[in-house]
Amino acid sequence: MLNCATMTNEFQIGVRVPADVNDRADALADAMRDLPEFAAFRMTRSAVFRMALLDGLAALERKHRVTAPKPRKRSAAKGA
Repeated sequence: MLNCATMTNEFQIGVRVPADVNDRADALADAMRDLPEFAAFRMTRSAVFRMALLDGLAALERKHRVTAPKPRKRSAAKGA
């Protein structure tokens, strides 16, 4: 599931995906939008890709016995 606590320390990446993968993400976003467990989230294609990336990284870490690095601390607001 998305960890909103870490969303303030994001990096933007660009990834090209085939049209059918994009269509699959759209279909998942549409289906998940109606599920009660996702009612608090704005289910978009980007949210689906973010969830897939996080779940996929966790699966690869388990498969290759890699321990995930500790989360970075939140950075202070700029200018504060």
